[in-house]
Amino acid sequence: MEHLTHHFGRESIFGRLIVKLIDFDKSLEFSEQVRRERRELLKLDSRALADIGISREDALREASRPFLDVPEERKPLALHQRAETEPLRTAHCNGI
Repeated sequence: MEHLTHHFGRESIFGRLIVKLIDFDKSLEFSEQVRRERRELLKLDSRALADIGISREDALREASRPFLDVPEERKPLALHQRAETEPLRTAHCNGI
């Protein structure tokens, strides 16, 4: 899909939409990775959890978080940077 941004240009309405869709896809992929990590956390025994400084209650609380509830500090840097450098813009129609 990224090749489409070259065709339409990043600044066109379609280019910006494609960039947003790519970011959303990456965000979903990362959320799935975090979900797998949370399931793995539940498999650890109390000793292993203590070794990493997490209680059983903390592990249960983390595992019960919603799918898309990923802390900002865990999100990939690229998504942070894009959000900071590309504020959401609205498309303006000139009498169309």
